[in-house]
Order: sequence, then C-alpha cells, then structure tokens
Amino acid sequence: MRFGLRRRLVRLGVLLFLSSGVACIPLVESGTGAAKQAPSNGSPGVEEPPSSTPTPAPTPASGTYAVVRSYGHTVSRLSDGKVLIVGGMGATNISSSAEIFDPATGTTTATGAMNTGRAFHTASVLQDGRVLVVGGQNTSGNPIGTAQIYDPSSGTFVSTGNMITARYEHTATVLTNGKVLITGGWGNSQWLSSAELYDPVAGTFSAVGSMAVRRYQHAAALLSDGKVLITGGWNQTNQKVNSAEIFDPSAGTFSSGGSMIAARAQHSATLLADGRVLILNRDGAASAELYDPGAGGFVPTGSTSVSRSYFSVELLPNGKVLVIGGVTGSVRLATTEVYDPSIGTFSAGPGMLSPRMRHASSVLTNGGVFIRGGYSVGAAGGTDWEFLPY
Repeated sequence: MRFGLRRRLVRLGVLLFLSSGVACIPLVESGTGAAKQAPSNGSPGVEEPPSSTPTPAPTPASGTYAVVRSYGHTVSRLSDGKVLIVGGMGATNISSSAEIFDPATGTTTATGAMNTGRAFHTASVLQDGRVLVVGGQNTSGNPIGTAQIYDPSSGTFVSTGNMITARYEHTATVLTNGKVLITGGWGNSQWLSSAELYDPVAGTFSAVGSMAVRRYQHAAALLSDGKVLITGGWNQTNQKVNSAEIFDPSAGTFSSGGSMIAARAQHSATLLADGRVLILNRDGAASAELYDPGAGGFVPTGSTSVSRSYFSVELLPNGKVLVIGGVTGSVRLATTEVYDPSIGTFSAGPGMLSPRMRHASSVLTNGGVFIRGGYSVGAAGGTDWEFLPY
C-alpha cells in the first residue's frame, strides 16, 4: 500500500541519516498538531504557562537517559510541576515505557508502563490531573484503538474505553466541559474525517460529527469561546490543505472556518492571550499567520528567520511564543525564535545546547522549558534532554 511504502521510506531515511550524519526528511512524519493554550483562556485540563511561584532551575541543565525516544513521544506537565514522558520510537522499536522528570532536582525516574508501545499518540491532562493517552502507532505500524489513563498518584496506567476508530497523528483537545475532542488522523489504510468525544466520567468514547475534509497531521486549538479551530493537514490525495473548520461543542458539529493563507501540515496552532491563534510553518516557507476570531479569518503576521519543520512551540508566561529547533532543508537547528504578539514579529531566542528535530517540550514552573529526545547532530539521538531558560 502507498502509505506502507511511505513508512518504509521513513525508516530508510532514518538509516541513511544514521550512516551519513545528514538528515533525510520523509514526506510526512511526526506532527505538531497539539496546541498550546493561553493563560487567559482559563480552560481546565490544558497545559497552561505556570503562574505559581517558580522552583529552582534543574541542575544540571542537560543530561542523558538510557531510554531512547527519537520521535513520536509526548511530554506533559502534571499538576505538581513534574513532567510525564510517554512512548515514542526507541532504540529498536516503539516504546511502552514512561518516565517522570522532576524539575526541582533535574532527575528522571521510571514510572508505570503502558500496555502496548505507542508512537504518534496524544497525551491530554484532564481536569482531575490524570493524563489520557489515546491511540498511536504500534510496533507493527498499525493504528491503535485503545486508550489508557495515567494516574500520577499511583504512578500507573489503567485501561479505559476504546475509540470507535483506531488512529494516530490525530489531535486531542480538552474542552471546557472536561471532555476530550479527538479529530482525524490516519486510520486503517485511510485518512480520517471522523471525530470522537471522550467522557472522563463515563470512561467512554462516542461519535460526534465529522469534518468536511479528511485530515492527517493537522492542528487544533481551543478558542476563547470554547470552540475548537481545526487547520490544515494532509488530505486523502496526500496534498496539504489550507482549509479550516470550527467545532462547536454545544451543537456537536463542524462548520467552515475559512481558509489559511498557505496550505500547511505538521504545523503548530497556538492560542494567544488576546484570543487570536498563531499558525506557523510547514509550509508557507518561513511565513506565519494569525486566525482572528473577531475578523472571522486569517491574516498574515511576521515570518520566522528560516522555514522550520519538526519543531516544537511553547506559550510562555509573558504571552510570547517560543519556537524551538526543527530542521530547515537538511540542517537541524539549535536556534529558537520568540514571537511577540504585540508587534507581530519574531526575534532570536536562547540557543539550545544541541541541534534537534522531532523532539518534545514543555514549559516548566521554574522559568524554563524542558526538551526531551529527538534527533541531534551525528547520531540518532533520542537519549538526551536539556533545560532551556527563557
């Protein structure tokens, strides 16, 4: 099948990268569809910039792990400020393991393992502090239909209801009512337009509407009014799309959200403090754009210094947006950029210790950002972490 061939090409690209030290970028891979929410949004269950008294920065500012997480893993900040790291591609196979990073000490400890290896899954912090891990790709390359809940108080994963449709590279958005919206992704040999709602009280998934477009490696952002903006992605003909849709939880339906200026996939969507959404890169070269709910459409804004793929973004407590690493062409980046919504421009941010792509990151409560895994220069990477002050 065409998609199976693409996955084999992805793995071939990784092998070429390991032997040559030059990144081979597949057509589609790990996306950045999980949106970061603004502090003014006030929505429970989403990772917001810290507002509590910062704890000391971890020492050392970098380190290595025995567990490889090259791509497809997730990083989630828990209610106690610690960070949960789950799954992803390991040294030889997809991992079922999980770790807890403690910013106060800069140390990591193993925690309970999932019942199956997962990559390209989603991990959502619920209102009660537990973490919902949904779907993903298994060790055979197939989509997973199961979900599990991580309980920080016990350090264990337990099974919860199964999705209606197995999927990976989907989006998961915690709604203001505490439920979790799952959209799109790759199903059994096809792109998906379907959506589901997870109810944490009942522990079950239910069908809810369908998008007008099949989407894979798209992005979703919870808006200030409680609706969800869905943008871009790859469609069923393997083309990036510029269309957007709006999900209304009160009606359980999707409607048109207009069109982005550029067609994008594997991009990011970040809710800003003023209610606008910053959307940037892949593709549209180095361009970025804003979704303005007041205007009901998309408008251009400043551009990043280079076009980035396989990067991560974090909304900072000061309302600015930090864009971290990634790759441009075949060059992996150690640079970061900071977007200032008040003036609509990007400027150089703090540099990382190592160039990296396909990593995962999270804002900490100590005035910095935790970065885990990904590919670095000259090696497969995936074993290191670093603390990036901002």
